[in-house]
Amino acid sequence: MEMNRGNCLSALRTNPETAGYFAWSLPESVQGGSFWLEAVRANPWVLKFMPDELKTLELCREAIRRNGLMIAHVPSELASKELCLEAIAQNVQAVLFAPAKLRTPALWLAAMRRSSIAGECVPESVWTLPLCLEAARISGWILGNMPEELRTAAVCETSVRTDGMALQFVPERLKTLELCLLAAETIGRRVLEYAPQHLQDSLTAELNKRDYSHLLPWHAGGRASGKAG
Repeated sequence: MEMNRGNCLSALRTNPETAGYFAWSLPESVQGGSFWLEAVRANPWVLKFMPDELKTLELCREAIRRNGLMIAHVPSELASKELCLEAIAQNVQAVLFAPAKLRTPALWLAAMRRSSIAGECVPESVWTLPLCLEAARISGWILGNMPEELRTAAVCETSVRTDGMALQFVPERLKTLELCLLAAETIGRRVLEYAPQHLQDSLTAELNKRDYSHLLPWHAGGRASGKAG
């Protein structure tokens, strides 16, 4: 088959594995004009194999709009917070491949807003109290991935308010009757599973005064009758 522009672009669209081959073996007669831009639009993986000197901001942006993971192959001088945010918008996993200097608390927060699962990947050194508070508003489960020393009363309360199941990640010293009752608003009598032993009786008495029938069956439970086993 003749190695011409049309054939190359067609192959890139139909067979992604050819990206590396074409990036390195194309004759110069094919590579002129807007070929690389068209190639990236046909197959964003072309960016990985291209020489850095041929990569422009426009070309990198086109690749990222089609596959956010291509942020890993953007030259450092072209990488920016804005480009990383575009990559995360396309694929939240792109935060893992952004340049280290750009993986700031703000970038991680943007990733968590796209998917709370990103909270499981935040390095311990990145966490700050403001980031913890913002993350707690996104998903209570993220509390379990925060450093123990940043699980303050305010962070824990915000997490539990977001999702009562976060109570299981609250340090024992911060588990109060009030916080347990706050958790019960979303998880009902399941709160007894995560409440400290010394609160079981008083918590049971308070739960028996409340109606949790509006919750899902596995949270509503029956009338609380004693200590969690």
